[in-house]
Amino acid sequence: MQKRIVFKRIESEGDFASFSQLVLNEQVMRMNMGRAFTPEEAGAYFAFILRYNRENPDTGTYLVFANDAFIGVGALYCRSDGAEIEYMLLPEFWNRGYATEIVSELLKVARGKPEIHQIRAMMDPKNAASRRVLIKNGFVYEKTEHIAEDNTDAETYSIQL
Repeated sequence: MQKRIVFKRIESEGDFASFSQLVLNEQVMRMNMGRAFTPEEAGAYFAFILRYNRENPDTGTYLVFANDAFIGVGALYCRSDGAEIEYMLLPEFWNRGYATEIVSELLKVARGKPEIHQIRAMMDPKNAASRRVLIKNGFVYEKTEHIAEDNTDAETYSIQL
């Protein structure tokens, strides 16, 4: 069976145009950070992604395509405090099962890395669709915490590998 989604690793400045469609979109970012990034924040975060992807060839951030159309991003980060996944979709692709597939593919990548034993994901408590995506993929609720830097609350879910 052919996959509906394809991952393309973010590797160059040319990928910024796709990435910025998400982080500069108020509707997308409302459930992520409570607001869209400024252009400066988008550029700084993209620079972090490029640096991380160069230094970590087996994990990182990926552009996600369906039928050759850009639909969103998925990321798997390994840090000293553990592994984390992130995902965002353009609104026209919400509620079609794509986020569930993105998380599933990221979990496959993580399972190929023996040093990853647990993965966390953070989400806006008001984002019921994202909660369903995580639970469908086997994540369980851990805690809710306040994020001071953007004055929002976030729920943390995790899965043991």
